[in-house]
Amino acid sequence: MPYLLPLLTIFLLPIYLLKIHLTPSVSINLLELLLIYTLIIIYRTIFKQFSFRKIIAWSFSKQNKKIFLPILLVVAGFTLSYLHHQQLTHWENWTDGLGKLLDLIILPTLFGFAIHLLAIVNIKGFFLKSKLDSPFLKLLQFFPPGMTLNVVYYFSSALIAFLGIIFLLTGHLTFDHRLKIFFQSPNQLSMFLSPALIIGFSFIFSQFNRSAKESFQKFWLLYISIFLILLNIFFTKSLGSWLALSFIALLLFSYYNVVKNSLLKKIIQTLQKYSLKIIALIIIISTIAIFNINQIIAFTNYHPHTPPTSTDSRLAIYQVTHKIISQNWFWGIGPGNFQNEYLNQQKNFPTYPQWAVPHAHNNLLHFWAEGGILAFIGLIFIYINTLKVDNNRRITLTNQPFNKTPSKNNKNNSKQKKGLPQLPFPQLTLLYFILHGLIDTTIWTMPTAIFFWFTVIYYLTNQPDLSD
Repeated sequence: MPYLLPLLTIFLLPIYLLKIHLTPSVSINLLELLLIYTLIIIYRTIFKQFSFRKIIAWSFSKQNKKIFLPILLVVAGFTLSYLHHQQLTHWENWTDGLGKLLDLIILPTLFGFAIHLLAIVNIKGFFLKSKLDSPFLKLLQFFPPGMTLNVVYYFSSALIAFLGIIFLLTGHLTFDHRLKIFFQSPNQLSMFLSPALIIGFSFIFSQFNRSAKESFQKFWLLYISIFLILLNIFFTKSLGSWLALSFIALLLFSYYNVVKNSLLKKIIQTLQKYSLKIIALIIIISTIAIFNINQIIAFTNYHPHTPPTSTDSRLAIYQVTHKIISQNWFWGIGPGNFQNEYLNQQKNFPTYPQWAVPHAHNNLLHFWAEGGILAFIGLIFIYINTLKVDNNRRITLTNQPFNKTPSKNNKNNSKQKKGLPQLPFPQLTLLYFILHGLIDTTIWTMPTAIFFWFTVIYYLTNQPDLSD
């Protein structure tokens, strides 16, 4: 049961849209209920077998502090910002902020930490020694939690993509002819499906060492599901997703030596060699540009269009976000309060091109605006760790983290092959969240938050030395 519940949680991520109203102002969604139950079962099972002190020692080892300390900064930042805002408002509308805090920060990070612990106790052999009646459950114990969760996430996304085709064929689109199915916006659908697309292509490139015809004949269902996911993302018309996915595709093609033309191959390999530095530079330049947005608009003599475009909306949002951060740079405004503060700033800006704006359309800016300086610093360090590269990393679906200490054989291989960084697909997924997160808030829905924090904690941490 502790091993099966996380798989069920990942598969049923879209049920966050189904809510149960406890009172007119208080509701709980089905994913919250499932996630809370899953966490209780996992932690109860783990702490029955291993002491709290041992778990903390395993998890907060010297190597893992660089991941868990920034996560603690993010959690502390949003929690303190929430409490500070509620104190100022005398706890009016306290449920909205608490819901965001739990759904997008606390529960997802606890889930990621739970999977991290499952991987540890799996190595210790606890689950393998458990008495399980089901042969299926016994079989699952031999697979690393990270591998099975990624596979299940792909299956869930493929099912959503199949449903999206039905919506397309029946003409159930938004007023501007974009696909969103039952998600709150087309961008949210695109953000949910994009990590699955990266997983699917990684499966194809890494597992199928055969001709394209033979590969398709043997794995035709996988190819069809990837095509359906691509079609769904295309009809969401999400420019941010396509830009981020295009960059990730270049990295995949270069690492797996897909491009055969010598000139194109050299260009793509050069791009991959400096890809992480390019991404870091893009993050720095875009953040500096947003904090100087007023000067840039004045210098370029920019004027909003009539009717306003998506660019006009983004510029207005970034202007307002800059103002909000300048007024609340330390504590932030508290989770779930961005739209109210956005509307309160109308008197300082021209007529807004867009009214319903629940977030800052940029991960870093939103974390600073709603979580304060601590959350912003924490996310910065998580980005830094994501952008680090190790030439001994491999794209794999096994239980090995990114930065697992290589064996002597691997060290010898790395001496022979020192050129390009080898980017595992979980890191590519995180790079997608970062790149798309420059013009949208990619980790501010419950499904993407759960998958993001799980990937960060599970794949960026080291497994402890269990020789004791």
